[in-house]
Order: sequence, then C-alpha cells, then structure tokens
Amino acid sequence: MKFLLFIIKSVLAVAISFALFAAVPVIYSRIGLGLAKSEETAAQAPLLMNVQTKKSERKNTPLFKPRQIAQASGSRDGTRSFDLKFSPDLKIGSGEGVAIEEKNLENIVFEEGEADINAVAVSKMPIPYPPRAKEEGIEGVVEMILLIDRKGIVSNIDFVKVPHALFKKPIEKVVKEWKFKPAMNKGIPVNMRVRQVIEFNLEK
Repeated sequence: MKFLLFIIKSVLAVAISFALFAAVPVIYSRIGLGLAKSEETAAQAPLLMNVQTKKSERKNTPLFKPRQIAQASGSRDGTRSFDLKFSPDLKIGSGEGVAIEEKNLENIVFEEGEADINAVAVSKMPIPYPPRAKEEGIEGVVEMILLIDRKGIVSNIDFVKVPHALFKKPIEKVVKEWKFKPAMNKGIPVNMRVRQVIEFNLEK
C-alpha cells in the first residue's frame, strides 16, 4: 500500500514538474509580448500627441494673418518700427515763415528783371523842360536810376547822365511825386532799381 502511494506521488510530482516546465515559456512569451505592446504604445503616444496638436493648430490657425504695422518706438524683441504719423508744418499758414522771409528781403535791392514782378509806374507826371536850361538853350538826354521802395515810393534818385546841373533839381522835384506799384518777389514787395531815360529837345 505504501509503495502504491509513493508511485502515485512520484507520478504527480513528475506531471506537475512537466506542466510547470511547459508553462514557463508560454508565460514568458506572454509577459514579453505585453511589454513589447506597452513599449510600442509608449513610443506611439508622442506621435499621436503631435498629430493631434497639429490638427488643433490647423483648426485654430486663421486663413489670413493680419499684417502688423510697426510703430515708431523700438520693441524689446529687437524689431525696428516706423511711425507713419503726419506732422504738419505749422509755419505754413501761421504767417511766421512769411514774416521772417519778408524781414530778410527788407534790405535787399533787386535790379530790373531779377524779381518775379518789376515795379510799374501808376502815377507819373510829365517832366517839363527846366526854364533856365531852356533859356540857356541846353538840351540833351538825362539818364537816372530810381530806387523804388517796398511801398512804391521813389526813395532815391541817382543821375547817371545829365546835360547840365540845371536839370537836376527840377527833375527831382517832379520824379519824387511819382508813384509805383512795388516790385514783387515770392509774393512779397521788394526794393528795386528802375532806369529812366528822358530826352530834352528844344525843337519839340
């Protein structure tokens, strides 16, 4: 009886050992396969996240990006900017620039043809023949340079050519009464020298 129990126990032990020996590779393969699957899933996870992120970025990205106009001041990120603000010239229209220019032209004397508009006589009395020069029978051509100021007044008479001194005072008296429209330069009245030639002939 004892011998029979021993045989049965031995057979069971061998069977159990064989079963365990056969089950070890299966269990190991199962464990390895699970690890491989987990590693593959872990490796694919970042790719799936990147794909999902790109999809979300595509959804949130606008079709048209608005252009940004840089401003005048520099920014911290190093981008240079430009200011498109319009700064009107306050001198124009304020009269200040015109006043300065007019002051600068006050002492300048233009020759005929140098300014935009020459001085033009508006009241010019004829010069009579000087009585004493006529009595003396003196005739000839008087050439003079008139200085017409910014008000159109004859401020100076310079005789360039005169037949006799008897002509000067009578001519000066009449010419100083002449009135001119002053010369203009850039819309501002200016001084100008004007040449005048008068011929005195006893036969006329």
